Amino acid sequence: MIWIGPAGTLTSLHHDLTDNLLVQLVGRKRVIMASPAETGKLYNNVAVFSDIPDLTDPGLDLSVYPKLADIRLLDVTLEPGEGLFLPVGWWHQVVALDFSVSMTYTNFVWPVAAYETYPTRG
Repeated sequence: MIWIGPAGTLTSLHHDLTDNLLVQLVGRKRVIMASPAETGKLYNNVAVFSDIPDLTDPGLDLSVYPKLADIRLLDVTLEPGEGLFLPVGWWHQVVALDFSVSMTYTNFVWPVAAYETYPTRG
C-alpha cells in the first residue's frame, strides 16, 4: 500500500493483523509503538483500535486513561530511505512530520494470517 499525505496526518493507535514493513520514501514520520504485552493498558474495546485519540496530545487526560501512566512506549522517527518492521499485534500510532510518501509491505514468504481468526467486535 502507498500512503501519501500532508504534515500532521495522524493514523490513530491500532495494531495490524499482519506483519508490516513500513518504508519511508519522502518526508518523515513519527511512529509510537507498544508491545502486545501492553494491550491491557491501551483501552482496546473495538477490534484492532484503541479508544485513545492521540498518545502525543499534551491535553490527554490521564484520569480518563489511568493505565497509561506506566506504559512502555517506543518512539521512532523514520527518515526518507528508512524502514521499520512492525510485527503482527504491535500497537502503533503514526503521524507525518512533513509532506509524506510511505509504502507498507505485507506480502512475506511466511504469511501471518491473524486476521482469519480475529474477532471483529471487542
